[in-house]
Amino acid sequence: MRLILSRFSLALALLSPALAEAQQVPAPLSEHYISAKKATGSFPLVAGGKAAALYASESDWPGVLRTMRDVQADIKRVTGREPQMLTDAPTAAQEPVVLVGTLGHSPLIDKLVQAGKLDVSNLAGRWETFVVQAVDNPLPGVKQALVVAGSDKRGTIYGLYDLSEQMGVSPWYWWADVP
Repeated sequence: MRLILSRFSLALALLSPALAEAQQVPAPLSEHYISAKKATGSFPLVAGGKAAALYASESDWPGVLRTMRDVQADIKRVTGREPQMLTDAPTAAQEPVVLVGTLGHSPLIDKLVQAGKLDVSNLAGRWETFVVQAVDNPLPGVKQALVVAGSDKRGTIYGLYDLSEQMGVSPWYWWADVP
C-alpha cells in the first residue's frame, strides 16, 4: 500500500506543473497596439502637441477613476503632454478623446454598445476582461475615439493599465520606482 501511495504522490507531483500550465489564460491583447508612427486608421494619443482627453462617467467605479489619473500621469511622463480629465460627455473641441468605462456603470459606453458601435461580444459573461477599440463617430461632432471598456471594475482597470504598459510604462513604476 505504501508503494502505491508513494508512486501516486510522485506521479501527482510530476504532473501538477503540466496541469497548472494547461489552465493558463492567454493575455487579452497579445499584439502591440501602440506605435510612435502614424498609420492609416490609427488613433493619436497625442496629436498637434495636444494629448487625448480622458473621459469616464462619474457613476463608474472609484477605482476606475483613480486608475485614469494614473494613466493621465503615465501619458504625461511618456509624451510630456498632460491629458485633460473629463466627466462630462466630450465635444469635438476636446478631440482626440479616450472613452473609458465599465459595462453597466458608464452610460456612454452602454450607449455605444446599444448603437452597435462597440463590439463587446468577447466580454459577455466574463470577469476581468476588457476591450480596447477605436470607434468612429462615437458622439455627435466627435470623429473618432479610443474606447477602453471593461466587463467589470477590474476589467476596466486592467484595460487602462494595459494601455500604459503598451506605451512602455513599467507596471512596477509606482511601487519600485523603475522608469
